[in-house]
Amino acid sequence: MPIASIDPSTGKTIGIFEELTDREIDEKLARAVETYREYRRTTFEERAEKMMRDKVNAHYKDRMMLMGRCANLTKAGELQLQQGRSQCQARDLCYRGCPFGAYFSSNSSTLPWAEKSGNLTLRPGSVVHSIIYDEQKGKATGVRVIDAKTKKATEYFARIIFVNAACLNSNLILLI
Repeated sequence: MPIASIDPSTGKTIGIFEELTDREIDEKLARAVETYREYRRTTFEERAEKMMRDKVNAHYKDRMMLMGRCANLTKAGELQLQQGRSQCQARDLCYRGCPFGAYFSSNSSTLPWAEKSGNLTLRPGSVVHSIIYDEQKGKATGVRVIDAKTKKATEYFARIIFVNAACLNSNLILLI
């Protein structure tokens, strides 16, 4: 005999469900217990992400949903406090560059720290041409940049070279 689910505030039928056998009920309860055991070790955000991903992936067979990640400080440690950063305030300002320094970025973390070292040179309007590789040392020793206005090439050398041109451009630079 079908079972109707009715909205008590409107009296409208929400859905009609076929009656389950004892075996089907046992299987569903066992699945619920197993899901509880798995989910109780996860955060609400992780469960919501999984549910959203599963729904999108089920609906769009030719696509896969991948969640983006960001590094927000939930609690600032001593190093972050020295950098002038604080914990995330959940103010939804990430897209503008977090004014609290809670969202990890070059602007809030690596550049201010490099500036404190006294060894920071910023070159606005410069485009990386190539990494300078020393064959004898077997490592990168510098970077060659082109000034976007004057087209003049300048080379910078350092003990350690960081390539921070985002996911695509870092790879392009390294392939040159």
